[in-house]
Amino acid sequence: MTPTIQKGFIAVMIVLVICFGITTAYVLNTNEIKLTIDYDNNTPYTELSLQFSRDIFIVSDIDAMKNDIAQKLTVSFNPELEYILKPLDSRNCILEIYNPKPAHEYQFTIIVKNIDTNGLYVTANNKEIELGKTYFFRTPVLRVYHCSKESKMINSPIVLQFNFPVSLNVLKQKMSIRPDVQYTLEYDSNDTSHRTVIVKPINEKKAQKYSLTIDKTMVPASGVIGMDTSYTFTYTTYFPFELTDIQSSYSRYYDDSSYYPDYPVEFTFNNEIALPQGKSVSEFVTVTPDPGGLQVNMYGNTIAVSGNFTGKKTYTVTIAQTLQDIYGQTLQEPVETEIEFEHAFSYFSCPTGYMLLENYLEKIIPLRMVNVSSFECRYLSLVNENDIKAYFESPKEYFNKHAKTKTYTLNWTWDVYKTVKFDYSKLHQGDNGIFVYELKPVMEHPYENNHDVFRGMMQLSDIGVTVKKTKNDILVHVRDLLNNKALAGASLFCTGAEVSLGQTDAKGVLIVKNNGCSLFTIKHGKSIFYYSMQRDNGYSDEDERAKINLPEKYYGSDYYILKPQVHLFTDRYLYRPGEIVHIKGILRYRNNDQWSIKPPLSVIKNVMLTVINSRDEEIASSARSVSATGGIEWDIALKEDYPTGYYRITVSSSNKDYDLYQSIDFQVEEFKPAKAEMKIIPSKLTFLWGEILSVDLFGWYLFGAPVNNDVEYTVTLQPVTYRSSVFADYSFSTQLNYYDEYDEYSPPSTVVASGKAKVNEKGIAKVHVPLKAIANVPNAEILITGRTYLSDDSPVFGAKSGLTVAEPVHVGIKVPRYFNYTKEPVTIQLVACNNDDTVVEGTPIKLVIKKHEWKSFQIAGVNGRLQW
Repeated sequence: MTPTIQKGFIAVMIVLVICFGITTAYVLNTNEIKLTIDYDNNTPYTELSLQFSRDIFIVSDIDAMKNDIAQKLTVSFNPELEYILKPLDSRNCILEIYNPKPAHEYQFTIIVKNIDTNGLYVTANNKEIELGKTYFFRTPVLRVYHCSKESKMINSPIVLQFNFPVSLNVLKQKMSIRPDVQYTLEYDSNDTSHRTVIVKPINEKKAQKYSLTIDKTMVPASGVIGMDTSYTFTYTTYFPFELTDIQSSYSRYYDDSSYYPDYPVEFTFNNEIALPQGKSVSEFVTVTPDPGGLQVNMYGNTIAVSGNFTGKKTYTVTIAQTLQDIYGQTLQEPVETEIEFEHAFSYFSCPTGYMLLENYLEKIIPLRMVNVSSFECRYLSLVNENDIKAYFESPKEYFNKHAKTKTYTLNWTWDVYKTVKFDYSKLHQGDNGIFVYELKPVMEHPYENNHDVFRGMMQLSDIGVTVKKTKNDILVHVRDLLNNKALAGASLFCTGAEVSLGQTDAKGVLIVKNNGCSLFTIKHGKSIFYYSMQRDNGYSDEDERAKINLPEKYYGSDYYILKPQVHLFTDRYLYRPGEIVHIKGILRYRNNDQWSIKPPLSVIKNVMLTVINSRDEEIASSARSVSATGGIEWDIALKEDYPTGYYRITVSSSNKDYDLYQSIDFQVEEFKPAKAEMKIIPSKLTFLWGEILSVDLFGWYLFGAPVNNDVEYTVTLQPVTYRSSVFADYSFSTQLNYYDEYDEYSPPSTVVASGKAKVNEKGIAKVHVPLKAIANVPNAEILITGRTYLSDDSPVFGAKSGLTVAEPVHVGIKVPRYFNYTKEPVTIQLVACNNDDTVVEGTPIKLVIKKHEWKSFQIAGVNGRLQW
């Protein structure tokens, strides 16, 4: 039988038989009916589904059906309850029960009048009951769902939160704190429901463990049945101040007992540390012998000590007995411990990836390292054009076949950082060409196995080349790097060919047809530049190394609770040389776990803003003041000769109390202003499945004329889940599992139409797309894109979103819980509404319920242990 929705929802009563690995301790009485009661609403509510074995109600208009059921059914409750009987059809009705009190047992009897009851039987929530017999249901009992004592301070308050209002007098009788603590009770002034109680102990002692117990006979303010079990909350007051642990802030995962020069040593105490006004934590810590560069920082209950320590050397760290915790206690005796440091983990760093090196500069690769004794260099020196072409055709294979190897021994000392200038001029003697290298250091004290390989590719030239391409043309822009100016007369070749494709004009620009060439050679006098159109530069993902990033030399200022944040903004993202970049920033402190303009320590009066260009060169910097509201402003002019590419703005501060560093990027390019735009005009914004999506697409010059060129278009549907603001607790998801709606899951989009449309005499392309229904996709967003081309082949693109296609009726389902006991009823509610969240009546609904079972078995696991 297909149920029909009336007045917005159907309550469908079913029994789910689910295999659980546990059973409940509570045995269901044969006269008990289990009900789910909603106490979150202002009016507590539950309902009972009644089904009779034959037709007993008339099916007519709503008022007539209500009058009919009132003549045939009555329900008596003890204690009394408000209720309403709502007919569904000739055999089914809903008993709606209002304002049941918590922690109560209600008896009820269903009485049939004016009906022949011979052979008539009835089920209540799928349980067969006898007419005229008394049954009962129980409402939820009191429980504590949260209890906390935020501080270990003596007599600090305890917060108790219940699911129902409670009486302080009753709670006082049912609650105790052992051993022997007196207390007072009061309601939380922020919770007018009287569900939150503040417990204020009076005579607690330090270094003591306590238990707060509420007896299971405790009842809510309007209840008579006690809790399921007694509730116990244990806590401790603060203990004497003492050191609990000493560790390096970073170590191998299998060794937490060693110390390393590059990482702070952390001294952890059992209580949070408090410094006297005007005192620094460094005044309480001494290290002998003095390592130099000593840094002492504190966060919470931890002191971090770092400095220029030396491996295989022992230092004595002393923490004064006068150090205090937040409870005003000092150490019972000074902390004095000897620490022997291991050697620092080996570290090696150098430039990697693709780089352009001006050939009038020194051929130097800077290497930064510690505890590295030597390194092996495999390299390719490519000057010949054919060799370069062969390399780019298969970079990895060519390198492995032709690379030469040389080993360099270093003059090194344990734990001393050094920078080595690796001169490769003898390895690559040409003024042009490409130098490919692979450096493999020998690390004397590696963090793990020493397999790090550093790869780079340098092109040597004194000209810079930018290439842009469309499907038909290629634009080449050539500049003189030394003088930073456009280079006229530079010739473009497809590498290996003898015939030039053309020469750059006075602006350094050349436009040629896109012939599919993957490697170009640009020549100007003795200057040569190679430009690869391939994305692969010789470094595949499998060759990427895992680099060890050393932490900062000290903590403290890095601790998030004290770290301020700066957000920088520019007025737009893309600029041209010669324009002004307007920079703004917002500074906020982290104060008491909240963002604030009030500093937790000292005030940051000014910050340093720095702009770095696409060549990693600093082009401007300025100390900018911070306003009283945390605002920062700066305007920077981009000179006409500035290079194109990505620029970076960084912000820092010299304030010693904070570690402040943030950055943002913007782009500088030579670009031309837009000439035209793509207009996309749909017939309407909301559609139903089966309707026709009609849309006008056309390119439009900004001076007010159509482009009059064919339009390429796509229409894409992205499935979305309907969400109702009126029926917010119903799920309208189409996922097979009810709870999948809350996963980070999005069905894939579908392109339902694409092609090229001709324009009419007005320059408008008219597209008509049938919106055919898609299985399991009741609602979708529509995305329309259009693209046309101007006479110079430059594209004009546009997109239109915000359109929707949907079913005329949305069906929602409400399940009270996911986990259910066997042989107990579960209430499922359905609702049907339209796009305006208005209830739609008379919609046939098919409710399918599937039961999936599984079986558990045991296997022998590790060491023969049995596991499920």
